Amino acid sequence: MIVLVSFTHETYADVKSRSLENYYHNVFLGERKTGNYSGALDPRSHFSDTSGSLVYFDDMYRDEYLNEQIQAEPFSLYTFWFNEVIEKSTCPDETLGENIDYIRYLYRLISMSYLFEGLKINHKFTRELGFKNICPIDYKTLFGTCKPESSDMKKFSERVYGKFVNEIEKIKIEALSGKDVQSILKKFQNSTSLTTDPIYSRLHEWCIQNKKSCRQMTLENLNDALAGFCQQDSKVITMLCSEIDSLYGLSQAPLAGELIKKSNAFGLINKSGMGEDCLRRYSKIFHSKESSKTSLPRQYPVLYSYLQKNNSRYEQGDLFLPGALKEFDMKGLSDFLTALKPPKEEPIVIIKPKAKPKPKPVIVVAKKIEVPVKKLEPPPVIIEAPPEVWISEFEKGANEIVNLGKESYWLNMETFRDDFEFSAEMITELSGPIKKFQTRSALVDMKSYDLLGSKEAPVGLIFLKFLIDTENHQGLYNITTVLGEKFFVQNDIEKIATPHYMQLKNDASTKNRWQIILLKK
Repeated sequence: MIVLVSFTHETYADVKSRSLENYYHNVFLGERKTGNYSGALDPRSHFSDTSGSLVYFDDMYRDEYLNEQIQAEPFSLYTFWFNEVIEKSTCPDETLGENIDYIRYLYRLISMSYLFEGLKINHKFTRELGFKNICPIDYKTLFGTCKPESSDMKKFSERVYGKFVNEIEKIKIEALSGKDVQSILKKFQNSTSLTTDPIYSRLHEWCIQNKKSCRQMTLENLNDALAGFCQQDSKVITMLCSEIDSLYGLSQAPLAGELIKKSNAFGLINKSGMGEDCLRRYSKIFHSKESSKTSLPRQYPVLYSYLQKNNSRYEQGDLFLPGALKEFDMKGLSDFLTALKPPKEEPIVIIKPKAKPKPKPVIVVAKKIEVPVKKLEPPPVIIEAPPEVWISEFEKGANEIVNLGKESYWLNMETFRDDFEFSAEMITELSGPIKKFQTRSALVDMKSYDLLGSKEAPVGLIFLKFLIDTENHQGLYNITTVLGEKFFVQNDIEKIATPHYMQLKNDASTKNRWQIILLKK
């Protein structure tokens, strides 16, 4: 039997107050760039949270001088209406405050993903030219010194590790022949700065900055330029991951916001229907804080074009998805899929074993013995036998494997079904979210990013049981196709962290029914 216990949620007033505090903390506090004052009246300035700029009192006096001479009130009303009411009605302060941290995280995430796409292209190009170790793209180089602060970035750093170990670091690129290398060099020398090739485009910028002729580019020049690009981009990725950057809303690269809007993560900041306006307002407010010393605004268009031409699976880049799974984490799906800890405010599943009947106490009435000299003997006390300890079918099998040394244990699926029952409400609540995670593409991503099915990230038993109990055959077949029949599972139903190796079968030997077999590993 499963009992769902819910927590007391914050009131609307609490949420609103916290959102406004978050808005004030992010928008108003902190240092800002100031220009050199050269006015005549007042060096003080005023910060506008609609334009995101500091405005000198002198400039305000100059801009409003004629209005003051005519009639100030109508002009003030006009400014208030269009700059305050209309601007903030599409994304109020509290709505922006509620999402402001996650918006900044998404801008960091999309930037890291696109920088990495550039590094991948650079890495391939340098290896083909025979340049060794000038553009490494391993996890240690890019994220080894990353020190994330927010929970979102910490989870991204953990998840992206699987992507590197299982895919990226296994890629081997062979060097081209000398003739082919010279052909590539000649091709670049004949290209122009209008090229859409990410490498060529950036090399032309390098030529301009270093006052060199691209038509006379040598392999040594290429080596120096490409090594510089990699070092620069790797450093920016580390800064973004450590959350010590100054990119904010990338107002000079509007494509970044467009890519966020197309992603699944956009749904979290668009719950009120104001997500697009909040992205726009965020970028506008923080444009004055943005660092101008970055090549990202120029890289976004050419990298996007490159991904489109090569039919990339994700137009946000390969590293975006591992960091954009917050929607599923908030729904508690990490409990059903991997051994990740659930969010604190998620419902807790409490397992109540079936009650065992208690033995009735035997009452023995002592006979009265009329002996005037001797004291009466106390009546015998019958001690009740302790109730039998209930053990689930899964844990019974695990004990057979671990403690008794059996090679395999076939669970009694009828007993396993009866041990824990899903209520109708819980089935309704979980069917929608789990449907997204049972697809092949989702399972492939989780196997790649989270090492799903491994000893480090075992599949949740409650997830398997849910699919079996609801006869979701397609989801179960997807699991065996992607993870294989054998993988690690964790008994998250009873909150037991030990992973166990198992086999999931459905064939003639199991009478075409789903069977869980625990195995010795």
